[in-house]
Amino acid sequence: MRNEVNFMKTSEFIGDVRHIPTEVIQPTLNNPRGTVTKHESFERLVSSIDRVGILVPIVVAALPKARGEIKYELVDGERRFRAAKELGKQTVPAHVLHG
Repeated sequence: MRNEVNFMKTSEFIGDVRHIPTEVIQPTLNNPRGTVTKHESFERLVSSIDRVGILVPIVVAALPKARGEIKYELVDGERRFRAAKELGKQTVPAHVLHG
């Protein structure tokens, strides 16, 4: 089975950065990297985010219909998202894709 890749134009999300509660974001089941593991590089990322915050916002897609509390699906930045959650961050900066 071949994976389909949908390309988004950068203009579809540039300038639309919001601070979104982590509890309303669901990681995608189609992460091309697979499962995020807690190796040394992940711990370095956690440490960096703890010191300076998330410098590059994650990318989420607004769901057409909320699934309970879940309103967004994570498109890019799963390691940053999981590191922020590990630090107990209540919100993460995110570019929001619409439609």
